[in-house]
This record gives sequence, C-alpha cells and structure tokens, in this order.
Amino acid sequence: MKIAVTGASGHIGNNLIRTLVSQGHKVRALLHQSTHSSTEDTATHEGPRALAGIDCERASGDVCDRASLERAFEGADHVYHLAAHISISPEEDARCEPVNVDGTRNVIAACRQAGVRRLIHFSSVHALWSEGVSHKHGASAPIDERHELADRPEALPYDRSKARAERVVLAAVEEGLDAVIVNPGAVLGRHDYRPSAQGSAILDWVKGRVPALVEGGYNWVDVRDVVSGSIAAAERGRRGERYLLTGHPLSFRDLARRLEASSGLRMPRFVTPLWLARMASPAVIAASKLMKTRPLMTPYSLQIVACNYHFKHEKAAAELGYQPRPIEDTLTDMLSWYREAGYL
Repeated sequence: MKIAVTGASGHIGNNLIRTLVSQGHKVRALLHQSTHSSTEDTATHEGPRALAGIDCERASGDVCDRASLERAFEGADHVYHLAAHISISPEEDARCEPVNVDGTRNVIAACRQAGVRRLIHFSSVHALWSEGVSHKHGASAPIDERHELADRPEALPYDRSKARAERVVLAAVEEGLDAVIVNPGAVLGRHDYRPSAQGSAILDWVKGRVPALVEGGYNWVDVRDVVSGSIAAAERGRRGERYLLTGHPLSFRDLARRLEASSGLRMPRFVTPLWLARMASPAVIAASKLMKTRPLMTPYSLQIVACNYHFKHEKAAAELGYQPRPIEDTLTDMLSWYREAGYL
C-alpha cells in the first residue's frame, strides 16, 4: 500500500513511518519547509535525524500550501495527517488556526484531489472539553469518545483548534470522505528527537534540573501503542468514528515514583501546589527567554495539567484490539533510547 504521512519527523510520525515501512508499505514522508516553525515537523532540525536510515520517499511541503499536499498525496491509498502546531503560551497561539484548522481543510481537499481512499486524522485528547479537577478530592468522571468537543471560547486556543479541526473532518465525512479520527494522550517513548515537551520534562527530572514536581498529571501512553492503534484504525476503524488512544492516568508524583523504580535514579519528591507554580511561571518564562529555550511551565501548561486526565480507551480496545502496555515498560524503553541517542 502507498501511504503519505504529514508531520513525518515528529515523535509519533517517525515511529509510525518506521512501522509502516517494516510492514512493507511504500511511504512518502512530508517534511515541513515553510519559514514558520511547526511543533511537530521542521525539516531543518530534527527531520533528517528522525528519518535517517528509513527507506521512505521524502517530499517537502506545508499543510498551509494545498498544492504541495496534492503533490505529496499523489498515488497514495491512505494519508496519516499528524502535522500540527502546539501552543503552550499566547505567543504561539496565532499559528493554531491556520495550521490546525485551515491546514486540515487543505489536507482534505488534497485527499479528494488525489483520490485517497482513507484519511487517518490525528487529533488529541485536548480536543475534548476537560474541566479542571480538585486533586485533593479525586478525579472527575472518565472522558470517552462521546464527550463534547472543546470548540468553545473559554478553551485554550490549541484545544479549540484541534476541536474545530475534528469538526472539519466530520463535515467532510458527511460529504463522502472516508476518514477516522484518533486522539492520543501524552506520548512517551523512543525516537523522540526534538525531544517532546513530555520527554524534555522527564529528562529534566532524571538530570536533576528541577527541584520539585508540579501538582497535576497527564494520561501517559507509549508511542508504539499509539502507532499500532492508529494503524488498526486505518485498517478496521469505522468511517467517521473517533478513537481515544490513551494509556495510564497518573499524577506527576506517581509517574516520578515509577520512573525512579525503573531507572534507579532519585526523582524530585516535593510537589509544588498549582497556586505556587502559577505564581512562579512568569519567572520561568523570563528565564527561558534568556536561555532561548521553550518554557515547560506556563499558565497554559499549568491549566492543562490541572484538568481531568482520566480518559477511557474501551472503544479502541473493543473495535481495534488496542491494549496499551504497562507504563513501566514504556519508561524503561524510553530511558534506554535516550541513553543510546546521547540525551542521558
């Protein structure tokens, strides 16, 4: 089968391509060549390293350039659309709408033009509206595929853009497009060349760069499970359906304990209350600007980790055979790869 992948050099993208190629598919990887920077795919930095040694075709383009997509999708049976812009601060918000929403419209139009049989659209659990939770009094009810989308004014711009992109896909399905939607949680694992925000945070813990954890958590999932789940969605998913590819809902404290057990390294023990972290975030942002690094703790990111991170994946399990592996296996494999790649 001939398959095209946008966001090809991102964490999920390059792992997906490795698996598809190993299964005998002919893959065309779309590498981002715009002057703008996308969080998931920039050909000038991690692209060559992420795809080094992989027997796939490379194509340059931009989801904001429909003509480049039409060229990249020509002859493809399936398209996996992963390219996206992630924003964790107001300075990054402006790119969410054109990349995540208008870019998805361009992908759909290019799929139609190229005669693509099926689109696998990568959304996010952030596309689903999640209320804040009280970590002192337990989690809110788990969220599943029937939950409402986050296309409301009070949602964060990234969340809102991913929700609106889903609306675009579903409208196209009503018009005859064959598409399925997958919503991964917070992805961990090997071949994380940027590294990702989640990976960067864990590397900081392991290297002793942060004195404390932050109250809150995420739903953590192995990149290999997201890849296998998305391929199963392409093969067996029902047209127009959404599948949550999530894993383990763990607070940062619980994740750090498991990471300590997996690595033998001492992790931070003190947990900073969210109110204190919010007070400290302007200083963290200022320091990041001076060091020309991306801040991991911003008002946006703190709002995210304060939300409900209990997501169900029973639908994917029943229809796709999806089964996330134990988090301990993920952490062990991730740390092993970071060492091999020179990050540790």
